[in-house]
Amino acid sequence: MTAAGCSGGAKSSGTGSDPGVSEGTFTVVVQNGQSINGAAANPGLAIKGGYVTSNPAGIDCGAGGHALCSATFAYDAKVTLTATVTDPTYRFWGWAGDCSGDAACDVTGKADKYLVAQFDTVSGSTGHPNYASPAEHAPAYYKHDMDCRACHGAALQGAGLAVACDSCHKPVLAGTTTQPVEQCNTCHAGEGKSLHQNIYNTYVDATKLTATIDSVTSAPNATAGFDVTVLFTLKKSGVALTAADYAALGQKRLSLTRYTGTSGFETATAATLKAATFVANGQFKSVTTGVKFDPKSATENGFFYFYFADKSVVPPGGHYFLPDNTVSVAQQFGTIPWTSTANVSACEACHGKEYAKHGYRQAKVAGLSDFVACKACHTDQRGGVDFNLAMAYEDPARLAALEAQGAVCGGELCWSPADEETYAYTANTMSDTHISHAKEFLYPQSMGNCATCHAGKLDRILTDANFTGNTCKTCHLYVGVNGEDPKRAPKLAPAYHNIDWVKGVLLESDGATPPTITEMQCNECHNATWVAPWDGVTKAPLFSDLHTGYDAKIYTASGARWADIFKAAITSATFDSTTKALTINFTITGTTTDGYSISNIDPQLMIGPYAFDTKDWAQSYFSLDLGGATKTGVTLVTNGQSTGTWSITVDLDAASTAWATQLGNGDIRRVEIGIRPWMTSTTTWAVLPAAAPSPALTGPEMALDSVTRTFDLAANAFADSFYAPIVSVAKCNKCHDALATTFHEAASEKNRGGSVVACRLCHTVRSGGGHLEMQSRSIDSYVHSIHSFQAFDIQNVDFANTVQAFEYEAHIGSTYPNFTTLSCESCHNPGTYEAQPESKSLPGIQSASKDVLKGETRAISGIPSVVTGAGSRACGGCHRAKFINKDDAAGLNAFDQHTADFGYRLVPVAPATTTTVLDKTTADLKTGGVLK
Repeated sequence: MTAAGCSGGAKSSGTGSDPGVSEGTFTVVVQNGQSINGAAANPGLAIKGGYVTSNPAGIDCGAGGHALCSATFAYDAKVTLTATVTDPTYRFWGWAGDCSGDAACDVTGKADKYLVAQFDTVSGSTGHPNYASPAEHAPAYYKHDMDCRACHGAALQGAGLAVACDSCHKPVLAGTTTQPVEQCNTCHAGEGKSLHQNIYNTYVDATKLTATIDSVTSAPNATAGFDVTVLFTLKKSGVALTAADYAALGQKRLSLTRYTGTSGFETATAATLKAATFVANGQFKSVTTGVKFDPKSATENGFFYFYFADKSVVPPGGHYFLPDNTVSVAQQFGTIPWTSTANVSACEACHGKEYAKHGYRQAKVAGLSDFVACKACHTDQRGGVDFNLAMAYEDPARLAALEAQGAVCGGELCWSPADEETYAYTANTMSDTHISHAKEFLYPQSMGNCATCHAGKLDRILTDANFTGNTCKTCHLYVGVNGEDPKRAPKLAPAYHNIDWVKGVLLESDGATPPTITEMQCNECHNATWVAPWDGVTKAPLFSDLHTGYDAKIYTASGARWADIFKAAITSATFDSTTKALTINFTITGTTTDGYSISNIDPQLMIGPYAFDTKDWAQSYFSLDLGGATKTGVTLVTNGQSTGTWSITVDLDAASTAWATQLGNGDIRRVEIGIRPWMTSTTTWAVLPAAAPSPALTGPEMALDSVTRTFDLAANAFADSFYAPIVSVAKCNKCHDALATTFHEAASEKNRGGSVVACRLCHTVRSGGGHLEMQSRSIDSYVHSIHSFQAFDIQNVDFANTVQAFEYEAHIGSTYPNFTTLSCESCHNPGTYEAQPESKSLPGIQSASKDVLKGETRAISGIPSVVTGAGSRACGGCHRAKFINKDDAAGLNAFDQHTADFGYRLVPVAPATTTTVLDKTTADLKTGGVLK
């Protein structure tokens, strides 16, 4: 048995007369929540999800009746301990105590041995590490819910064998009375990589599974159709799978789909093949009777598509299953003269490569053209079942009634025949993709930005032939009564036509009494040849007139990016250390396009003051609109709206008293200079011909790129390489196309994209999350919580309103497009997502909980606004969001307590405010030598 403080100091309790003397015995103890050496039993340390065995036999300890947790062995014998997982939602993370690592562990009997086997959920954490020696942190803490008090006592003052923690983990800084330093890196160093990105990498790395379709035979069935036999082979790392291996696969499906020139990929004849049986040497056989066509016939066209996947690297949730290894195999027969109008590369931009729907159904499969494999499920006549996506807006009372019933039919609410008739739609690949992005998920672009998915193929989709009701209703809401979400495709009100959305047709009346109603398609009038019979002149707008295929905020009508046409650049700067005057010179260049030139651009200047050597602001940023605005201490030397060249001098001392103080004492050493160009349409953009009976639409603001540069005040020079980029804006734009075009739209907020550092000019540690409760406005907390789908302004959600409640649940139930937020490098540059030491990142303010909610009572409440360290702020952006979304008050409290135990959560006591507490904390960190 070993017990130690921070300095180690193991004590042997072996029964040999002396360590090293070959006589007697030694004991191996595995922690399973039992009382050991008189210490109180601790159920929190009980093994879950697996068990531990020994060789020689004696230990058989863990969950599910494995109760032999202590055994005695011959002195100096080697005992091998092996951990086995029994619950697929758990994994073995490693040993602590007298073993380390995650492989089988050998111990040799020269003293008693104490072991902790750290099993936890697949998405859990690694357990309390084993530092310095097997003596330190023994008995080690099984980190199941981050409640260190389970071992170390109510105040972490030490209890039983567990020592006090503060002297190691929470030392008070010299020169201060109470200020600790956040200690995240003591335990969690490198875990951004090991527990986040590396897990995601096991999902996207090369698969070890291989599959081949060996043979297909068919024969007429005695009753009807054909009996189809398929032989296929599966291997993993070159080793043939056994029957048990096949049964253990997490996903497997065998499908057969027919293609005809009239029906496309047929729903009526599609077949899911029967379960396979093991033959030998990794080969399996599937025999399906009564298939409605003969795939071996020379006149038939279609394909076999099989997919297989092993265990998920994270617990499966919702529609997603992320396997360690997955493989797809296909065999086409005959000819399939179909090519998709979408690009798999577009899916991969946002969802990761190789793209696989739900995490395991791949869109690119050898032997098939892109997306053909998707047609195995999304056949061309498949009926959709997600009627709630439209019903929430069309008939919220009906949806509320169905939800109140609580009945589930086939995984969906129990729709009536009338519901199905009213909201019927086809769930082929086009419809299902449009519907999911336009009405279900929080798509981070305009649905009108067709070029994102259909680059190079707009001429194939924006055709008159596609201008039908069935196309329109996949993106637009039905003609409803309950308003619309302004961030989704707009509702199509019947301004000129009555519409039968189920049939996807227009209902035209001849005006007679009684009227004769004619069903028509949009393209019967909206085509190149039609003219109005009433004047022989008026033409209806074409599909390509209404949808250019480009978001007008980002692109010109011809597809050029506004940000590539008009560019800002900070060219030079000088600083007078005596007067504190900073002179900034910048340019904006661009060729007049569609009537717009640099004279239409109103730039905004922003300056953020870096504190010490951190990446955070010492004080609030300085900003000024240069289109005629004035501010004390600012001189606009040259206004470049006609020339494109600006020069401006700013007295930094005049920014605020705090700026002046910290410039004087050297706390502010660098500044980030930002230029945010702003151009909005000043003329009318008519998307319909002038003769058409439609109001003209005014144009939007254009998405131009902000630019920033770091300027070193002491060196009187730019320091562009001082801060390595943490996040790549190019990665942001893989999903957003132009960052922030679906948010920050108010003219007062100016422009947005081009630089995440420009985002940080506003998103500072000095404010709590205004729209996001229990978060910081700092960009790390904000973006992490947004990508974890914490809802904005929860206090404004009326949970008694069916539509608002539906939208809230849809929001918090959404999944990050890479299928998991463990994909750190989908945003971050490699090596930039570990917990930051406080010398590089300031403490910050975290907002309070919103306790007065409309129509909802929740467990989480009474959380005050606090000052926290950088790790709590950044890592907590994801972790707190997950607890908030689940209303898991206990989990949130455990996480917050953990960050307080090994850092700080400072609650202001009147008359102090979070700002004054933040400033004192920063000053204490400076006094203690952390901030230098």
